Amino acid sequence: MDTLWQKPRDVKYLVNLLPRSCFMWVGMNGEYVELLLKSRPSEADWARFSTYARRVRTLDVHCYAKGGDLPIHWCSILRSFPGNQPLPRLRSMHWEWSPDYGCLHSALLVRPPLQRLHFGAMDVRGLKQIIEVLPSCASTLEHLRIGKRFRSASEPELAERLWQTLTKLQRLVGLDVSLYVPQAFCHLASLSNITSLHLLLDSADTEDTIAPFPALKSLELSVNTHMDAPAKLLRRMVLPTLEHLNIIDDFLPRAAIPMPRANAAHVRLTLQEVAKVTSLRSFMFKCHGHTSTAPTEALDASALSPLHDLRELETLDVGALAVSMVAADVEPMARAWPRMQNLQLYQRHAIFGTDLPCVLEVADILPFADLCPHLRELGLLVHIGPPAAPLDDDSELPAHAALKTLRAAISLPPFTPALRILARTFPAAELKGYGYAPDRDEAVNEAKKALVHELYGTQFENTDG
Repeated sequence: MDTLWQKPRDVKYLVNLLPRSCFMWVGMNGEYVELLLKSRPSEADWARFSTYARRVRTLDVHCYAKGGDLPIHWCSILRSFPGNQPLPRLRSMHWEWSPDYGCLHSALLVRPPLQRLHFGAMDVRGLKQIIEVLPSCASTLEHLRIGKRFRSASEPELAERLWQTLTKLQRLVGLDVSLYVPQAFCHLASLSNITSLHLLLDSADTEDTIAPFPALKSLELSVNTHMDAPAKLLRRMVLPTLEHLNIIDDFLPRAAIPMPRANAAHVRLTLQEVAKVTSLRSFMFKCHGHTSTAPTEALDASALSPLHDLRELETLDVGALAVSMVAADVEPMARAWPRMQNLQLYQRHAIFGTDLPCVLEVADILPFADLCPHLRELGLLVHIGPPAAPLDDDSELPAHAALKTLRAAISLPPFTPALRILARTFPAAELKGYGYAPDRDEAVNEAKKALVHELYGTQFENTDG
């Protein structure tokens, strides 16, 4: 019974613990989607609720258009609870609710012993309420995530209040906050236990000197301002233990928000600063923004050459940069990253909005087989089709059984010379073409499977995992 109630699938299960004389459900399309109050529960009415509520450890409230008033009415019921905390053993709460004022009511549950707290996008009123109650969890809260529906610049005093409040949460190890202020890192300096940090940068301004982050392992920067912001920030940061870094071009495609044009020069500067964090095991550059923010010139593989110093890299995803490559670029990369497990160098809908010419042949990527023994996923613009020149005999090529996924540019019908090399060198790899074409992918994988069977028999069958 304890296990069943540790994470209720729906708030409605908790509501149904109260007598039906206190509420009623209103149905729509065969579902109970709206909660209406009939009377406030008495102290005696809470007895059954308390028996089960003390078992709850995790609560997820996801409420959008359908049943949108449920959290409001439920919290109205909870306000008559005779104790301090209706869910006295709650450890984790995720509150995602589309009406902005919903977070006003969730504050009722922000109490010790809460350890994890995740709020979706909230408005100003909701954030003010949360700022008031957060200090009550200072002794227990370890992970905090706060979204928002407005820019920091529109509410600078509120953003500053939030950051001042965060300094009181000394047990925090994970912080994800979408309200940035130029003094953010001054406040963060007092949170010495932070190991994971996600910030949305909507200003390029920051302090000239930033205190070291001795425990920080994971950093994600969502950039909603000029693309020189990450380079400026990383140049000022001391990150001796950082292992995971994500940079996300997160320009919002709204006319009211200026969207300065990022360019290749700023990307190069950013990559140069990233290369100085030699402890990195994972680096990703993503793009979620509007294509109008794309660099105006293509990057070639020389832009990635500073990253060759990151010898501990296991994951590198810079597909959003659509770096163009030639055969001579492959071996230096393979030699630079002997621990690489997931390497993504191209994606079809990159921020340039156009496709690059495909110049790599299957034979050109073989250095990855020789020099990256742990490689499991590879994505780059290599052509699986008729070769531009006769292929050398492949009988001496070693089998790289670790590779499970190869994303490439696939031509149909599947051409045996190129596929034969892939079958011998990457026998366990599933081929995935760019763009949605399941029939094409299925055809080329069936042809490759037949070649693998011809070369190795059943040795590489059932190699998933």
